[in-house]
Amino acid sequence: MVSYILSDFTAAYGFVRANEEGHLYQEAWFVNGDDKEYYSKAYTCRPEGTIQIGQSLYYFDKNGFLVTNSQIMCANQLYEADENGVLTLIGNVGGTRWVSVNGDWYYYEDGFQVTSGFKAINGARYYFDGSGKMQTGFFEVEGKIFSRF
Repeated sequence: MVSYILSDFTAAYGFVRANEEGHLYQEAWFVNGDDKEYYSKAYTCRPEGTIQIGQSLYYFDKNGFLVTNSQIMCANQLYEADENGVLTLIGNVGGTRWVSVNGDWYYYEDGFQVTSGFKAINGARYYFDGSGKMQTGFFEVEGKIFSRF
């Protein structure tokens, strides 16, 4: 991972990759099997998050790979990624309710996602990680082991 300051004083960070001639990828896709990465004008492949390329919005996982054929929760918005990774907004998650995304459960209270901690819901106690995903199986919190099956 690299980080540096651009000429407009904005920070750039991510991964870089060079082609066979040693030139860094810039505003280009790199494909390796099923994995696709996009290298921005700043020569970086951004780890985890959304990126606008042309008129389309894409989501990249924590390793910088394009997410396809999946639902993604980002900033209280639910998106569907098609086979090319292009995101379509499904909707704003409002109200108080459970939402299932690709088999993982998230809880919203008054339109805001519950994150990072224990939460009592209808008499049961749940733990949510920093991304808001409900933890299941065995998991560790502050050195203690918990389970939820």
